[in-house]
Amino acid sequence: MTKTDPTAWSLSRRSAVAAMGAALLLPLAACAGSPGAGSRTTTPSPSAPDPGAGAQNPLASLTGTPSLSAEQYETMVEGIANWVTRAWPLMGPVWPGVDYTRHRIIALQVDEQFKATRAWVISTAGHRELKAAEFADIEPPSSYGKVEFEGQPSITLNLGQAAAASNGPGHGEETTASGNATPSIAATGSSAPTADLTDPATFAFALMTHELVHFYYQGEINVSASSSRDTPYPYQARPRTLRRMLLDRLRLAATDPGKRAEHLGHARHWLDTWKSEFAQEAQDIHHYDIAEGVARYVEYMALSIQADQSAEQLQARQAPLLQEESLDVSVDVESYAFGFVTGVLLDATGPGWKSGFYAGGKTLTELLLEDVSPVPEDVDPVVSGKVDELIKESEEYTGPDIRKIDAAEADTSVAYLRVHEYGEIGYGGSFAYKDKVVLTTTILVLDVEGHNLQVLGVPTFTGTDREVLTIPLMGAPHSYANGVLTVEGEEITGTIKAEKAIESGREVFIAK
Repeated sequence: MTKTDPTAWSLSRRSAVAAMGAALLLPLAACAGSPGAGSRTTTPSPSAPDPGAGAQNPLASLTGTPSLSAEQYETMVEGIANWVTRAWPLMGPVWPGVDYTRHRIIALQVDEQFKATRAWVISTAGHRELKAAEFADIEPPSSYGKVEFEGQPSITLNLGQAAAASNGPGHGEETTASGNATPSIAATGSSAPTADLTDPATFAFALMTHELVHFYYQGEINVSASSSRDTPYPYQARPRTLRRMLLDRLRLAATDPGKRAEHLGHARHWLDTWKSEFAQEAQDIHHYDIAEGVARYVEYMALSIQADQSAEQLQARQAPLLQEESLDVSVDVESYAFGFVTGVLLDATGPGWKSGFYAGGKTLTELLLEDVSPVPEDVDPVVSGKVDELIKESEEYTGPDIRKIDAAEADTSVAYLRVHEYGEIGYGGSFAYKDKVVLTTTILVLDVEGHNLQVLGVPTFTGTDREVLTIPLMGAPHSYANGVLTVEGEEITGTIKAEKAIESGREVFIAK
C-alpha cells in the first residue's frame, strides 16, 4: 500500500485536515458539535505532525493530538474526575430523570497505531487506572463512544483527542523556538471561579456530560421525516441573519434583566420572521434545536452548579457561558447556541418548564416565547455584517469542494467508490446541494478483512437519506484485480475488497 506523505499537501489543505481530525471524528448521524465550538469548522489550525512510521490509522496523526507525557495523562484524568465528583451528584434537579451517578467514563490513552495503551474508569465514586485485561475488549474511539461498563450505561473518551479539540495543550500560543508545543494540563479546573473550556479536563468533562444526554436521556424525542442539520448551499445570508438576531436578543434578555420584556419582544419578532420566510428550514432543524439545545443546557449547567450554592453564585458562574461565542454559518451550530441561554431564561421566567418538555414538541425558544408579543425592529447591521463576512470566509473552503463534486458528476471517467458501512467519519461540513448531501474535507479509514483504505481530506457525498457514501476517485490512480480495489492517490490511498460495476459508462466500485 502506498503511504501518503502529508508534507506534499498544500498548507491550507493540510491545516484544514488537521482541524477536521482534531474536532470532528464523529459518527455521521450522531451529535456533530463539541463544547465551546458547537459545529464542524474549516478554520485552519496549526498543521499536524507527520505520521509515525508504521501508523495504521492516519486519524491519529492528523488530529493534531498533542504529545502528552504519562504524568499529563494522569493529571488530565484527575481533572476530569474532580469535575465528575463535584458536579454529577448534583445533576438530578438539572433535568428530570437524569442520574449521572450511574455513568462511567472510560478514559483511554491511544497511541499512533490507534491502540489503547492505558485506561481509567471515572465515576462519582472517584477514579482508578484499569488493568490491561479490563479494557482489552473496549474499542478505542476517535473521540467518544457508547459502552456498558461494570453493568452501567457508560461512555468512552479518547484523552489525546479531547486535549487537541479543546484548543488547549499543543494548540495554544506557548511553543518553543523549534515549534514544539509545551502542553500545560491542570487538575484544578473544577475549582476555578468559572469554567474554562480551553482547559482540556474541563472540555472533556463537558463533552462527556453533553454526549451522555444523547446516549441515554433523549429517547422521547420524536424525529420528523424531514429532520436535517445540513446547511443549504449556496449559502444564504438571510436565514442566518434572522437566527443570529434572535440569538442576540435572547442573550440581551438573559444579561440585561431590566429590559428583558423588550428584548424578548424583539426575539419573538425574529423567531416569527424566520419561521415565516424559511418554513422548511424551521421544520428541518426543529429536532436538532430540541436535542442539541437540551444537551447544551445540561452540559453548561453541569459547569455552573455547585453544592450549597446561592442564586447569586449560580448566576456568577453562568455569566461567562452566556456571552457571545464564535459561530460559523452552518445551520446546526445555532441549535447548540440557543440551548443554554434559552434554558436559563426559562428557569427565570417559567419554573417547571422541564416537566413533559419533550412531549410538548416545542423547541426551547418556542416554549419561551409562546406568550410573548412580537416587537418589530430593523436588522442590526453589526449582526448582518458578521454573517456576510463568515459566509465569505466559509466559501473559500466550501466552494472548491462543491465544484469538485460537480466536476466528478459531469465526467464519467471519474470512478466512484460506494460504501454502505463505515464507522467514524470526519468532515468539514455537510451541505444540502441539489439532490445530495456533500461532505467537505472528508476523513475516513476503511479497515476491513486485512485491507486498509484511507480518505484524507476530499469531498464525498451521500443521497439525502445518508445511507450510502460515494467517494469520487478524482486524481487517484486505481486498479482492480481479484475482487480488490487498489487506490494510489495522495489523498485517497490503500486497498479494499469491492465489486465492480459500470453505470452509464462510469466505473463504480461497491465496497464489501
